Amino acid sequence: MYFKKDMILILVIGLLAIQQTMCLSAHAEEDTYKLSIVDKTYSVNPEKQLRDWYYFNIEITLFNSGTIDSDNITMTIEDEDGVVIHRNGTIPPNQEKTFCFHDHLLKGMVEHQINISYFPTSEDIELNETNSGKDIFILLVGEDGSKSTPGFELSIVIFGLFVGILFLKKRK
Repeated sequence: MYFKKDMILILVIGLLAIQQTMCLSAHAEEDTYKLSIVDKTYSVNPEKQLRDWYYFNIEITLFNSGTIDSDNITMTIEDEDGVVIHRNGTIPPNQEKTFCFHDHLLKGMVEHQINISYFPTSEDIELNETNSGKDIFILLVGEDGSKSTPGFELSIVIFGLFVGILFLKKRK
């Protein structure tokens, strides 16, 4: 009889210890920050231009979905010519921070690839999926920030209507 009571007591203590360990592990996982890119925007500054060179304003927004402030984070952009620019900042929990790269000079009205990376500024912090990441940002450049030529679509529609009218007149 005492044997059963002792066994039950040992089992209860063991289960409580396991439950306490699980709660401590879950709590430890919650006290972290998790960064992700939530927005990437750009614009061409039409008032600044040097022949075939254009000034871009690039903005990358990170969100911290964790429960603590992030470490100091370095946001880096690198263009196709190997030009690298850094910005630093910390991000409070459940908030976002926009890193601005204004007047970045790129040549030509073509497609530009911008490599984005973010990571803890301190080299003592180990990189992982919650504190660092990479992405590629493609800038499609036309006068309005797009790749299309203004008015070109309208000329295609007018030409199509003209061909359609000629075809209908010819059938009659």
